[in-house]
Amino acid sequence: MRPIDGRFWKVLLLASICFTFLGLFSLTGLRENISGDSIPNRPQHGPPIEYNWEKAVPIVILTVLSIVVSVFSWQQLNGR
Repeated sequence: MRPIDGRFWKVLLLASICFTFLGLFSLTGLRENISGDSIPNRPQHGPPIEYNWEKAVPIVILTVLSIVVSVFSWQQLNGR
């Protein structure tokens, strides 16, 4: 089996960095309108605001895995 060339690691590094930023930015968009006034997360004498953890946990897990892939790709490019 032939060794994997540097292009593969560069593409993998770039893709994982992009996926990491996409995951981090998508976490900021998990605000929900619970107050009924079309302004996200602004309560009007209602219950306290809760973060949408059901959606956030998988995004955080995939983002952490993407960071691990980025580090591994960087190490492969630098020959460590």
